[in-house]
Amino acid sequence: MNNFIKIFTLVVCFATFFTSTTYAQRFGYLNSQNLLAEYPEVKNADKELQTYQETITKEFEGKAKALESKFAQYVADMQAGKIPATEAPAKEAALQKERNDLLALEQKLAGDVTKKRQDLLAPILRKVDDAIREVGKENGFQFIFDESIGAILFDENAEDVMPLVKAKLGL
Repeated sequence: MNNFIKIFTLVVCFATFFTSTTYAQRFGYLNSQNLLAEYPEVKNADKELQTYQETITKEFEGKAKALESKFAQYVADMQAGKIPATEAPAKEAALQKERNDLLALEQKLAGDVTKKRQDLLAPILRKVDDAIREVGKENGFQFIFDESIGAILFDENAEDVMPLVKAKLGL
């Protein structure tokens, strides 16, 4: 009988502990994409990125048009018989090399745009992440989910922390 009371008491303690911790937990959620869309620093970064992208696109397009002109001139000279058959392979190889260089430049520029975007957004994302963490700590949330990536489907006990994070960011 004495063991039964000890076991019963232990079971009651565990049950009380687990139910009290379950009800004490707070869950929050927000939509990070909506938050970032409203954040002025993101809009400024997007404008800067667009300007950067337009600049390098003009540079690339200029080089592409120059290559296109060289190729058109080569075709016209070949049809007019101005290029001897012995020189044609060397000219074609030079045009092909220039084309390959242009394709490599296109890939490099795409990488540059991606890096620039990451460089512009990294400090902003750090601020947002810090604000979310501070809101979580200050308001006793155990978890804050991001519904923009489908991390939360339904939780009747979860709270929308978007207003708190916006306030923390000064929005």
